[in-house]
Amino acid sequence: MEKIAAELDINPNRLMALMASETGGTFNPAIVNKSTGATGLIQFIPSTARRVGTTVYALRSMSALQQLDYVKKYYQLSPGQKFRSLKDLYLYTFFPIAMNHSSNPNYVFKSNKTSAAELAALHRKLARGKNYITMGDFNHYISGIVNEDVPVEFRNQFA
Repeated sequence: MEKIAAELDINPNRLMALMASETGGTFNPAIVNKSTGATGLIQFIPSTARRVGTTVYALRSMSALQQLDYVKKYYQLSPGQKFRSLKDLYLYTFFPIAMNHSSNPNYVFKSNKTSAAELAALHRKLARGKNYITMGDFNHYISGIVNEDVPVEFRNQFA
């Protein structure tokens, strides 16, 4: 894990926090999100799995160590991308097209393929009762991960 994080120039604590959140704290590489079908340590969706040369079905049968190779491949898709915070890393993992809007708390998450309402329905915790997700909602979610799961003395690593 530390080797992969070093090769990617990612703080390993941030990557572990992201995987803990995405797997509900289990680090189970076969875990599947019931509403989206996303699979594994960083919750690969089918199109993302294909981009790194595999399928969600193959990912489900891998060990965590085997799946880390595909986690690495995913973050290598954008060479030069810097993940200076847990938010940067999580945003790239969750909705990479929003990276250019990370400083706008009013930015609404949506794409040409997925409406804001569809995305909110799939990610209710992020939407916080609304039919859309804003960058402000995303910031709130990331703060919750850090404040609930990270000991106070280590929180500065996640800013």
